[in-house]
Amino acid sequence: PSWASSAKGVPLSSEEAQLGKILSLMGESEWNQAQLMASSFLTDHPNSFLAPEVKLDLSDIYLQLKDKDKSAAELKDVASNSPDSAWGQEAARRLQDSKS
Repeated sequence: PSWASSAKGVPLSSEEAQLGKILSLMGESEWNQAQLMASSFLTDHPNSFLAPEVKLDLSDIYLQLKDKDKSAAELKDVASNSPDSAWGQEAARRLQDSKS
């Protein structure tokens, strides 16, 4: 990708590195481990600019773990706390889709 060359050599923040690990675990279908890491991220970095993204990921993880209530709770949180962001709009869309 074009952004890769411009970002080359720029170290990731610890938050970005943690998100990368969460996404990697999700990619490997390691749902329980991903859930633990995402929950830990949100406890350690509740005000991070990445928190809404991690909450959407956590919603996906909960769906994989067959916990629809927790999944919906994460979506509602992002939709209500970040309504004007792309993450909030995505969460609202997912909530609407789950009702249809």
